[in-house]
Amino acid sequence: MEKERENVQGGLAGEPARPAGPAGAAGLEDGLKALSESMEAAASTNFLAQDAELVQDFLVEAREHLARIEACLLEIEQRTHTPETLHAAFRSFHTIKGLAGFLDYQVIQRVAHETETLLDLARNGQLELRPQTVDVILAAGDYLALWLNTIEAAAAGRAVAEPPPPDALIARVQAAASGGPAEDEPKERPRKEDREPAEAADAPAAGPKPEPR
Repeated sequence: MEKERENVQGGLAGEPARPAGPAGAAGLEDGLKALSESMEAAASTNFLAQDAELVQDFLVEAREHLARIEACLLEIEQRTHTPETLHAAFRSFHTIKGLAGFLDYQVIQRVAHETETLLDLARNGQLELRPQTVDVILAAGDYLALWLNTIEAAAAGRAVAEPPPPDALIARVQAAASGGPAEDEPKERPRKEDREPAEAADAPAAGPKPEPR
C-alpha cells in the first residue's frame, strides 16, 4: 500500500507529482470553460442547413405543401370543403414545421406551429373558420413563401432582404385562434411575384420584399 501511494504521488510513469494549488485549479477551470464554449459554438452551427441538396429538397417540398394549403383554403372560402380539407391543411403546416425544425429555420417553424395550432382547433370543432380567420391563414402561407424565396436567393448567392419579423403575424394568428378579431390585417396580399420563386439572374438581385402595409 505504501508503495502504491508513492506511485500515485509520483504520477504515472514516474513523473513528479504536480501540486494542485490555486494557480493549477484556475488554469483547469479556464480550460474547461474554453472547452465548454467551443462545444456550445459547434452545437449552434447547423451543418444540415449548409447542405445544398437538403435545402433544395426542403424548398421543393415546402412549396408543394403551400400550394396544397392554398387549394384547401380556396375550398373553405367557397364552402365546398369537407373535414378532410381541414386535416390536409393542418398536415401541410405540420410538415413544414417539422422540415424547418430539422434545418433550424426557426422563424418558419414558429409561424407554421402557430398556424397549425389554429387549424387543429378548427378541425376539432373548437373554432369556426370565419372569412377573417381564413385571411390570417393565407397571410401565414404568404409569409412562409417569402421566407422560402429568401432562403433560395441566399443559397444562390444573390443579395437578399429578409422578410419582416413574424411577431405581428403571430399575434394575428394567436388572436384568431382565441376566437378574437385579428389585429392589423393587411388590406392586400403580397404580390404574386413576391410569393413565387424568383427567376435566377446572372447579376445579383434584391431579395423578395413584402408589400408595404
